[in-house]
Amino acid sequence: MQTGLFQLLRFGIVGASATAGHFIVALTLMRTLDLSVPLANAMAFLAAFFLSFSGHYFWTFRSAKRVLPTAVRFFAVAMIATAVSTCLALTLDAYTPWHDTLKLALAVIVIPSVSFAISKIWIF
Repeated sequence: MQTGLFQLLRFGIVGASATAGHFIVALTLMRTLDLSVPLANAMAFLAAFFLSFSGHYFWTFRSAKRVLPTAVRFFAVAMIATAVSTCLALTLDAYTPWHDTLKLALAVIVIPSVSFAISKIWIF
């Protein structure tokens, strides 16, 4: 397997771990605090951010760039991705009869391929 494929695999592992954490935190917030899908999704983003950044910085891309500017770029892209994800959650919540778990699942997995390209080209 080529280095690029290993990097893509590492990106997937870190992303899946962060997504699982995001999903678990959001679902827990929805079920224990009765938060709406969009609010729980936005709050869970913060929990997943640290896992995702650390994993991608130190393992996926093995970046030699300075941490703070890299984290700022990563945060900016993550915020845009979260905004899109949250808008999707709001739309699904308002216009579909689907179960909240399905709405949440769609909201947290919609971004990965674009995020990889942006991460590789601009962030790390």
